[in-house]
Amino acid sequence: MPLFGRKVSNAEWLQLVRELTPDISRLSDFFGGAGSAVHEDLIEGWKNAPQLANLGKVEDELSAMKRIYQSFGKPDTRDEIARDIQSRLDTFFTVASLAIRWGKHHYKDASGGPGSRAIFETGFAQRAAITRVSSNGRRFAENALSASEVGTSLIAASNMTSDTTPMLSYWLIEAAQPGTYAAMGSQGITLAQRAVLGSWCFSQGAILGMIANMNPEPFIQVVWNTERMDSFWELANEQSQLFDAVGEPSVGLGYHFMRTMYPQLYGEQGVLSSLQLSRDLKALEQLAGSKTPVLDTTAQWALDTASGLGLGLLRPDDVRQALEAQANPDRAKWTAAHLAGLDIPREPDILSVEEQVQSTAGVCVAFLERYYPEAATALAILLEDL
Repeated sequence: MPLFGRKVSNAEWLQLVRELTPDISRLSDFFGGAGSAVHEDLIEGWKNAPQLANLGKVEDELSAMKRIYQSFGKPDTRDEIARDIQSRLDTFFTVASLAIRWGKHHYKDASGGPGSRAIFETGFAQRAAITRVSSNGRRFAENALSASEVGTSLIAASNMTSDTTPMLSYWLIEAAQPGTYAAMGSQGITLAQRAVLGSWCFSQGAILGMIANMNPEPFIQVVWNTERMDSFWELANEQSQLFDAVGEPSVGLGYHFMRTMYPQLYGEQGVLSSLQLSRDLKALEQLAGSKTPVLDTTAQWALDTASGLGLGLLRPDDVRQALEAQANPDRAKWTAAHLAGLDIPREPDILSVEEQVQSTAGVCVAFLERYYPEAATALAILLEDL
């Protein structure tokens, strides 16, 4: 393995990181289960997390993983993917260490004298014990759940591609809104921006999937690590179920995505109540303008693209029907929503189904020709037969 601190190629470094993902997954499950148990009951939740008795062993495993990780060397962090994954790994080790530290304190107290006094004593002794046990329990639960969340997102990020080729979501967003990734570093990203650009990635992925449904293999590698195909199809099936939640593919792909993935902003009931009450509309505007974590956002856009591709592969007819709905919008409803205050143009930007397909193909072809020539060739053939 490379000496500590030595520069290695990003492809080599990422492959080494992937070898850690089974261990990261196991520890993420551990922290998620134990953290949830304690979070639900700060005094007696430890009884539902017997794994807390083994925190010394978990600490040894985490230390061994960190030593292995440090031996990998350092990637070129000018690469977006490498920088993102390195940041997630550093965060994972930090919060996991904090979770172990507070978990030891909590288990010792909750299973010992302070825990007993918190349950059976009365008066000042009970209040003091409750404060002590719940305080370190809360710190453990917060860090454990954070470690679980970061670990899970790290595995998802490393699953996206088999090397450090730029993600398709990056290419799609820069094509639609150049400079987005550079601006995020200094300005951040709002929840509304995350939702709108995510819907764009999802829509383009779904159209590409619709085109490629007769020959999916060359295209899945563009958005996912093909060594982990089961997780890709799990994601696709989850998105298919969300698609059913709308009722029918009678709305455009973007609106379907925002209604199901961001219901707090675009769910039908939320929008209706906000249009009726100006107070609610103001609260909705504040939520839309709230900042979201940049690293989580970039990973989510990659997932949005992959889930869209999966939906298109599984349900091409429904995707086509959604494109037809976009090509023939209900103008009366559109005008009413615009007049009520929704941030949409006065007139919808109408594209025929063929124009939507050709627009997506044009953006994707440029990416595929550069990074996935086999998929570019396959796409050209599929477009001829479409």
